[in-house]
Amino acid sequence: MNNKKPKFIFFLFFLCTIIISALNFSIANSEIIDRYVNDNAGIFTEQQKIDLENNLINFENITNKAQIVIFTELRIPEGTTIEERTLNLAEENKIGKAKSDNGVLFYLAVEDREYRWEVGYGIEPTLNSALLGRISRDIMVPEFKNGDYANGIIKGIDAVERIMLDSYNEDILKDEANTIDDKTSSDIGYTFGIIAIIIFFIIIGALYYYGLQNSSYIPTVPMKKSDSYYTTTVTKTFESNSGFSGGSVFLGGGGSFGGGGFSGKF
Repeated sequence: MNNKKPKFIFFLFFLCTIIISALNFSIANSEIIDRYVNDNAGIFTEQQKIDLENNLINFENITNKAQIVIFTELRIPEGTTIEERTLNLAEENKIGKAKSDNGVLFYLAVEDREYRWEVGYGIEPTLNSALLGRISRDIMVPEFKNGDYANGIIKGIDAVERIMLDSYNEDILKDEANTIDDKTSSDIGYTFGIIAIIIFFIIIGALYYYGLQNSSYIPTVPMKKSDSYYTTTVTKTFESNSGFSGGSVFLGGGGSFGGGGFSGKF
């Protein structure tokens, strides 16, 4: 009985060590992307970054929510390959629209002189490895060799966007019928919202009038900033319409990847 106890304790210690190591590995290799341009290598000027992010946001809006994300860093993390790194980044952050799987990640490791395109399932037929290889070698690599990484990426992204917009891929192009339906639903919701507000003020007016008549009850409506109604409804409405939330913040749409793309060196 006494011999079993130390063995059990040793087993628990060994199991905890494995779990902690696995968690540390997962944390070390995880990377939350919250921008369209993630310039960890510092290759873009601030203006280039702003212009490129605006371009990528506009591209997402005019397509079927196809998302393109750029990620640069000095070196590929130790203990992983460039393919593992990009697939992990793309999958973890769910780049692209769910079910359409139309996300694109361009990755550059400056000091390792390696780059990779990671593309979602839905656009692999449009952006196949042969095409991405030609774009990279003919347009981007010459700029990279001259040390102008930013311009190389900007030119490459422009070429990829043009190809995607000229395709007949339903996972890329916006479905106009769905767009009309979404707009109609939005208009209906807006109309119901206006009607609800009108009814609300009619009820408040009636209660107020009733209170004056009876002089024993005067209802109060929460209007102070500390009131829950103000903070949960008015503030959120203002934030959602004011543009102060940061237009270039990236939120993945649920896209999936299967390892398709192109890797290269320069």
